[in-house]
Amino acid sequence: MSCEKRSRNLHRLKCQKSELFIVALFDKSILQSLREDEALWFDRFFVLNVCPIFYVEVLADLAKPSNRRPAEEEVRILAEKFPELYGAPNVYHQTLIQAELLRCWELQENGQVTIADVVPVSTTNEYGMKLHPYSEEEAFARWQSKNFVDDEHQYATKWRRDLANLDVQRLMNQLFDTSDIPSFRSTEEIRKFVREFVTKYTDHFKQMRCYARALNIEVQYLEPIVKKWKTSSYPRLFSYAPYSTHVFEVQLFFAIAINSGLISKEKTSNWIDFLYFLYLPFCNFFVSSDKLHKKYAPMFMNSNQQFVWGPTFKESLKEINEYFLTHPPDEVKDQGILLSVPHPPKDCENVVSQLWDTYTPNWRSMPTFDASLIKNLPESVTKRFRDYTKADERESLPSHLGRPDFVTVKRENVRARRGSWQVLPKDLE
Repeated sequence: MSCEKRSRNLHRLKCQKSELFIVALFDKSILQSLREDEALWFDRFFVLNVCPIFYVEVLADLAKPSNRRPAEEEVRILAEKFPELYGAPNVYHQTLIQAELLRCWELQENGQVTIADVVPVSTTNEYGMKLHPYSEEEAFARWQSKNFVDDEHQYATKWRRDLANLDVQRLMNQLFDTSDIPSFRSTEEIRKFVREFVTKYTDHFKQMRCYARALNIEVQYLEPIVKKWKTSSYPRLFSYAPYSTHVFEVQLFFAIAINSGLISKEKTSNWIDFLYFLYLPFCNFFVSSDKLHKKYAPMFMNSNQQFVWGPTFKESLKEINEYFLTHPPDEVKDQGILLSVPHPPKDCENVVSQLWDTYTPNWRSMPTFDASLIKNLPESVTKRFRDYTKADERESLPSHLGRPDFVTVKRENVRARRGSWQVLPKDLE
């Protein structure tokens, strides 16, 4: 399938300032640390970017020896805390790199998840998009019941074996010419050098060759990529392909840090941890309990993004859960938290409320949401909603359409109750 055809299925879950959506990138360590109730509030108050590295890490645990409990039980426990309300899987970074260099896709501002396989649809008067359940969601739903297919076990074994045998130096040699990699005394010096390399390097053609090798561009795409670049009069790559540049910077930084002895090449999991940084452009904040993430993630984030330390974040979710257990909303028993708890408690001042203050500054002054209004919607409104769910599929959306009129999301694996809480309305059909 051509890049142009595949690009029709790349869409952004964009978070406008007026909407109550804040995108969180998270790693496996944070979900492992959360209790089930805490994970539910994380899912309720944020859009969770499920990056491919997280999915692969969890899958790899199927082949990980454990003295505590069977591997399948470890994965089941983690799957119980997987986001069901607002989580979405980000497109694989390699796909986005090639799409960007072929001018099929472009990086927008932070605070979005880039997703695939969205179907354009239309009603009589409106145009929209339909999101089908994604494979990761279905997999985690199966894992909650310890239902694993053979391919998953085989893939987990291969991934765990490859990780254990990974030769980091060989990997770096494939990415770069080792003789060209300088050595530094601090990671701050490395970060400065890397940024200057992509913004001030004068040999644009050598830089493109370096990008192509480091980013592992597939051979069949090299010629059309260069043609597209030529058509644009060979602009500087950091402005022409900002996402590809971001990925290149992360990889170059890691290679130089390894070469300088500032990051251990013996601990192969360091490379896996760094792969999370490739998805930083698709979030408002990154939350992790990993010390390597805490040290290096801010180097690759812009001024509008935040790194949140996992233990502090967990304490905030714990505080929120305890608050609602002692001050339950009036309608939560029948309506569930999805309708009766639209935002964090205003009486809790912690990291969660601070994130909402930063990215949705007007949330404290919003009127209280009356969940009962859902039951009394006019027939014209409910008919419109029904039309959306039955909308006809199209080849594409009209080119003049700035943004879709509606988006329908199908979720088949949302549990009505999780932990201590009713999630969905009890009378939901």
